Amino acid sequence: MARADHNNTSRYGPNQMSIAIELEKLKKLRDSGDLTAAQFEQAKNQLLDACVSKIESSYKAGPTRRVRLQLVPSVRVVRGVAQNVRVVPGKQAGQSVSLDVGGRPVDISSSASLEVDAGDRVTLAGYERNGRVLAVAYHNETTGAHSDLGRLRKGYRVLLAVGQIGLWAGLVAILATGLILVLHRQAGTFTAGLRAYAPYALALLAAAAVAHFGLGLSFLGKKTKEFHDAMSASVSNTD
Repeated sequence: MARADHNNTSRYGPNQMSIAIELEKLKKLRDSGDLTAAQFEQAKNQLLDACVSKIESSYKAGPTRRVRLQLVPSVRVVRGVAQNVRVVPGKQAGQSVSLDVGGRPVDISSSASLEVDAGDRVTLAGYERNGRVLAVAYHNETTGAHSDLGRLRKGYRVLLAVGQIGLWAGLVAILATGLILVLHRQAGTFTAGLRAYAPYALALLAAAAVAHFGLGLSFLGKKTKEFHDAMSASVSNTD
């Protein structure tokens, strides 16, 4: 019975259901005795690995146009065993740690102490710069320690809000520019020649750039929210 329920829950990936809901279902199965502790950990690891792979797969096919144009940073999520953990002296209060996870260099800073030691299994999320992952949040799956998720939650909310504002502002500007062009032509105040179209073309390009930037921020906010939800569920299900 336990194995049948385990297979039933693990067949749902992040593309079909929220990973937070899936982890909550696994916790209930564990608490009811339908899943052993080992089965629960195995299923949880499969879901978290699938979540990480989903986020990373957005960039593995090659840099998106937004990333190439540096409109949004390249989101990175790494999960694995921490190695070469080093405390980096910094000028600001708090702690900065440099480590390797799965062969990838990661840096993370926090106003509080970072509880990560070599050999711990960790999940970190942030963005990539000059070949290094600059993590903004972490979860130590070995000890249960994790960064303040409030910062991550505030970050994705800001990204989504600003992204939506930018997207709609750009779309409204595109429509307004087109409407003004049509009104000028109907009023007979529009002069012939390609030069007359230049201001409108520039306005449309600027509006399109704003909309594209807003879309990029919304995309980044969505990916950040996915990681936040997964980490929140993971942290709550370690209890």
